[in-house]
Formats: sequence, C-alpha cells, structure tokens
Amino acid sequence: MIKYSIYTSCFDINKNNFNYWKTTIPKWIDFIDDGDKGEIIIAVNNDDDRTKETLETSFSNKIKIINTSFSYEDYTFDGKIKNAALQECKYEICLGLDLDEYPSPNKKSWDNVSLKLLNISKLDAVFIPSIDLCKNYNSYKSVGMKWYMHKQGLYRGIWENAKLDNGKIDIKKSDTCELLKIKNQLCSSAALLDQFDELSIDNIKKYDLPFVIHLGWLDWQNRKNQNQTWQPVWSNRAGYEVKDIMHEENQFNNIEVHPHNLDI
Repeated sequence: MIKYSIYTSCFDINKNNFNYWKTTIPKWIDFIDDGDKGEIIIAVNNDDDRTKETLETSFSNKIKIINTSFSYEDYTFDGKIKNAALQECKYEICLGLDLDEYPSPNKKSWDNVSLKLLNISKLDAVFIPSIDLCKNYNSYKSVGMKWYMHKQGLYRGIWENAKLDNGKIDIKKSDTCELLKIKNQLCSSAALLDQFDELSIDNIKKYDLPFVIHLGWLDWQNRKNQNQTWQPVWSNRAGYEVKDIMHEENQFNNIEVHPHNLDI
C-alpha cells in the first residue's frame, strides 16, 4: 500500500484573509484516509496572527505542524519554509501542494504512477497536470504541469543556474521552491505525457492520469489578495518591479474558460 506525505508552507492566513485552507485541507485528509494512508506536514512560519491555533483547532491531531522562523526580509523565505516541511516527511512518496491546491480523488491513478516512480531508480519526480479552476467548479482556465509528486531525499530551493551576480534570481527560470537534488541541481523527472502530446482534459481522462486541482482562479478576490501580498516579494527577488500582476476584477472576468467534466 502506498502511503503519501503531503507537505506545504503556511503563514499569515488570517491576516491576509486567505481561506482556501478551509476547502483544501479537509480534502487532503480524505486523500490519506484520515491518516491511514499517509500524513500531512504543514510548516507554519513566524506565527503572529493565530495561524497555528486556527489549524490546530480546526484539524486537531489530523495534521503535523512544525514551527519555522525564517525572516520575511529574506526573499527566499517561502522556499525555505516549504523545504522545512519536506524534510519532515517520512513516507517514500511526497506530494508538495500549496494551500489552494488538492489532489484528484482517484487514488488508484496516483498509486499506479507512484509504483512506476518507485521502480525507476534513476527517476526522482513526476510532473503532474494541474487544472486551474476559473470562476466556478465546472470551468477551468488552463492545464499545466508541476512537480507535485516525488521521492524522498530531495530539497526545495533555488536552481543554481537561475542565480544572478547581484544576488537576485531570474524569476523566469526559477522560483524559490524548485525541486532539487544535492548541490542545487534539478532533479531527474518525467512527464506523464509525451512532450509532443497536447496536455488537455481529454488526455487526462483518456489515460486516467492523476491531477491536481488549483483553486486560485475560483474566487477572484482571494487571488487579488494573494497577488497584492506576493507582488513586492516577487519584485524583491527579481531586482525589479514585477508588473504583470492582475489586481482588477475585470481582468479576471475576461479570462476565457472551458468546461472540464472531471470528477473533482
């Protein structure tokens, strides 16, 4: 039986009025069958808005909370928090999720891919499709791929080749949560579809692929709040003002959406 370690970072969820955790963490608990098939590790950083208390009260002993104290002046803080959670994971398959993401409920598809990953010694991780919900649960914006599933013994951080001479990073090449091996090298990974295949809802259904639902577009006000929170962080680590950030409701309303017809 495959057991999973789901891990993430968490900070200032009350201060910033982020409420996705109310939707996603219960689904994580369902995914691991209330602890029978895994664990949930959440690193809470510099808690001054009762984030930890909110999680403990809501989920009691269903999740493991670790405390971190990375400075928010350090532009790599989010990667360091997530890495701290990763290093506490004890099971051989790890799922790195954000608080506004949750895995598709078809455990059989996850188990099938996990077994293949474990049987290939030279492979560290698998790119899993992500469905970006937009406006409602029946519509999506795009399908992308992220390093959601991987083996133990890896790290989250900045890819060495993305570091700039001025101490900043090229944010078009790397964020601070890249999946790495020792010496900041990218891990060996594979995609579930050939790179020349079109990544689409039809293929996800056809091949019965595991996927992650991303809720970032479902509530534009939450996304607006997140963008406002992260814009200065992204600008600081890039060394210039990052302007391609949506802050107005009409920017979200004009996004073209499509029906997905998936069991989520």
